[in-house]
Amino acid sequence: MTMCRLLMVLLFLLCASRLVSAQDQGPDPSTRAERQRLEAQGVSAFNRGDLEGAERAFRAWHELRPSDWIPLYNLATVVSGLGRTDEAAELLGQSVSKGFVDFRLLERDGAMRRLAESAVYRDLMANWRARQDEAIGRRIEQARRGFAKTYRFDRDEEQRLAFASGFSESSFGRVREEITRLSRFFAEQVLPEGEVVVQAKGEKPEPWVMVVLPTPADYTAWAKRNYGVGWQQVGGVYDQDRRELVAKDLGPTFRHEFFHVLHWRHINRLPRGQPAWVMEGLCSLVEDVRVNADGTLTPRPSWRTNTVKRLVESGNPPSLRAMLGMSDAAFTGARPLANYALARALFLFLYERGKLRAWYGDYTSEIKDDQTGRNALERAFNKPLGEIEKELLEWVRGLPMVPDAERPAAVALPLSVGVSTGDGLRVNSVLRSAGAIRTGDVVTAVAGQSVADGNDLARILGELAVGDEVEVEFRRGTREQKAKLKVVAR
Repeated sequence: MTMCRLLMVLLFLLCASRLVSAQDQGPDPSTRAERQRLEAQGVSAFNRGDLEGAERAFRAWHELRPSDWIPLYNLATVVSGLGRTDEAAELLGQSVSKGFVDFRLLERDGAMRRLAESAVYRDLMANWRARQDEAIGRRIEQARRGFAKTYRFDRDEEQRLAFASGFSESSFGRVREEITRLSRFFAEQVLPEGEVVVQAKGEKPEPWVMVVLPTPADYTAWAKRNYGVGWQQVGGVYDQDRRELVAKDLGPTFRHEFFHVLHWRHINRLPRGQPAWVMEGLCSLVEDVRVNADGTLTPRPSWRTNTVKRLVESGNPPSLRAMLGMSDAAFTGARPLANYALARALFLFLYERGKLRAWYGDYTSEIKDDQTGRNALERAFNKPLGEIEKELLEWVRGLPMVPDAERPAAVALPLSVGVSTGDGLRVNSVLRSAGAIRTGDVVTAVAGQSVADGNDLARILGELAVGDEVEVEFRRGTREQKAKLKVVAR
């Protein structure tokens, strides 16, 4: 019996961000803590070969969260390993009814091959596409019941995405354009040549991903339910286990989380997962980008590269060697802002040196032998890691300190903006030269670049000078408008 597939599921479970559907009530902190305890107990028992102990922990977890498919699937795998195949098949069927859709995992799971002759298993393998389509249909109907009637629900068959959006039609249209640009960037700049971004055709397509774009009020309610006192630190989440993306804004957060969707789809085709520094560094790369006239994206220096630059100039530079060998817990737990910043800087460095795609292809081709990525880096630059680190830090020193929300540009629009609405910035006050724009309007784009948060606006303004005339797109109620404004000194 092969146990590695169950272990991978459990490890994904421990490392991935945990979330419930945005319309669900969510666990309270005490329930969440107990669920985490039972997860750890089940993993520990499994690692010791104590399948009976693992079964007890997963059953207790299921009783605590009966709507969750993950303990049911893990129970099915453990029970199958114990030789109770009829019971395992029943548990598998229950996990599918609760939301399990990763049939490719099931197909590769050595322990679950015992169920190959069961009616449930045969049905899933024979009707792969139909069963996944039924599952996303159930999720959309659940979302319809949980959200206001003003929400928009849609599907993208080509990308295997389903949407629940609380934003306007024009803002939702910009999201769809963003998805096209991000998918193109991933295909042309990251994915090894000859591979596809999404397997949508044939009888065994990718599982659907549910993309939830809640209104600010709904997002706040969801974050408070699921993250308690720390909810304000969470801007968005992609949950790979549940194939669900939730984003607070349609700018940097959405780009980061959607890149996780694309990245995970490729990771699922590989023999091993990837460390946090790769996953977060790569997905941070597209947080701050310029949209070019041909629709392509160009990653730019950002507040994250500002962070690395300050560390370098202070004489306390972060260590590339340490980051490559860092555990996921250390990367996200110890100095996470500095770690994320260095990871993003490394990927921007690879991109600007024209080595990103070659490095990623080489790295993933040998990932069974070197998960750290060091060997592929040394081959990409044809030099030892120490010399690569020196070159990287010199490159960082030469980067500009770009304006961001905390350190705005020296110029401004003839108006002041405040809170983000998720798809723009609300206008607090205006000068006489602000033309048709009024207090209460929402600025959605400046100079053809979308503006979803303060960092977006600061970066765009940092490239302008006093007296420049720019086109500003804004929304008043549901009506989209444009105005020509002159840039002024801050």
